[in-house]
Amino acid sequence: MFVFNDGNHDQRVHKQAQALGKRGYQVRVYCFLTAGQKPKEQREGYLLLREDQRSHQARFFDDHIMGRLKRRRRPQESAPDGSLIMPVDRTPQRPCPKPVRELEAQAPAQRKDHWKYIERINRVWAERAKRWKPNLVQAHDLDALRAATILGKELDIPVIYDTHELWSEQPFIDSQEAVDYWDNLERELIAVPDLVMTVNEPLAEILEKKYNFQGVLALHNCQETQTVPKRAKNSKPVALYQGAYVPHRGLEQVIAAAAKLDSVQIAFRGFGSSEKELRALDSSGRIQWLDPVPGPDVVKAAAGADIGLIPFLPSCLNHYYSTPNKLFEYMSAGLAICGSDIPEISRFVKEYQLGNLFDPYAPNDIAEALHQMVTSGELEAQQERALEAARSRWNWEAEVERYLQCVESLLT
Repeated sequence: MFVFNDGNHDQRVHKQAQALGKRGYQVRVYCFLTAGQKPKEQREGYLLLREDQRSHQARFFDDHIMGRLKRRRRPQESAPDGSLIMPVDRTPQRPCPKPVRELEAQAPAQRKDHWKYIERINRVWAERAKRWKPNLVQAHDLDALRAATILGKELDIPVIYDTHELWSEQPFIDSQEAVDYWDNLERELIAVPDLVMTVNEPLAEILEKKYNFQGVLALHNCQETQTVPKRAKNSKPVALYQGAYVPHRGLEQVIAAAAKLDSVQIAFRGFGSSEKELRALDSSGRIQWLDPVPGPDVVKAAAGADIGLIPFLPSCLNHYYSTPNKLFEYMSAGLAICGSDIPEISRFVKEYQLGNLFDPYAPNDIAEALHQMVTSGELEAQQERALEAARSRWNWEAEVERYLQCVESLLT
């Protein structure tokens, strides 16, 4: 497997590699190396190999000499408090309309340099992995697909492409040149894989239509079935956001909603680049800030809340059609769901009667949706339906069998 991150937090990669290891396969996951990390790390069921394009001498110089200088400078590079602005309210728009993006024409020079780096490290990975002579190779996302296709062609072995995102429709794709670059790359390489996978049916349908082929597998990021602690009765119902503190998550709007809401306690658990600014925005102290927990513990930690919040902003098609991991985490923890009125979240909430929907750009609508949930008398029934849906269908045991059957069919 190839994945363009450091291998620490990508639960989809971890669960697939672990499942293959338990089934008796030898699994190696190639990712990139950053300062302070081990080049080799044995995980449960697989080996993590961190590589980069640098020589050993260059790596030593960067990590041990330049790294120290960067760490000394870091305190002066932090963002100032309060740079986020409390969002204004608007008349709710539900269901949320498809996003219209306004992009710059050209990508900045540093972005183009990064594309070249991605290609170089893909070629390094392919060269390293070729020596192992694998029987099957899998790319996680478009920025790791070139390595997989090189290896698939050179060794004449099956290739799987698992795209976790609708790649050119993500927030960081901020120019038309970038859209064209990634779309052209995907169009060039997607003919090689024997199996294409993604995270839900809408993304699968978009890929099939975009590249004119059939059979994309939708493999959802469900959670393993597990026993969760019995929920203690909170003095006030708790609505939990659990996840990354980054832009486009609607967290500013939730903070604005909390200032208007007395019937619900809103809690945030996570970490990320926007944490300092979000805390500064919560000047009234209405948010309960909880410490993050390791990936395997997120379901049990969530079980202490009553409602799971999914306030994703539909700022791009990738978010508009998303089924965030936290949807399945909350369901597995037995939480009712209150989320953005976008297609897949709406489908789950309505089909299984899990809770309520809102316009994530409208703080008043978020507050009203939460207030309705805790005063309707339906909250406990919604929690029970969420847990039942997770245990009967939306769990990793059900999803992973579909994946393993595909792998085995490619190897026979």
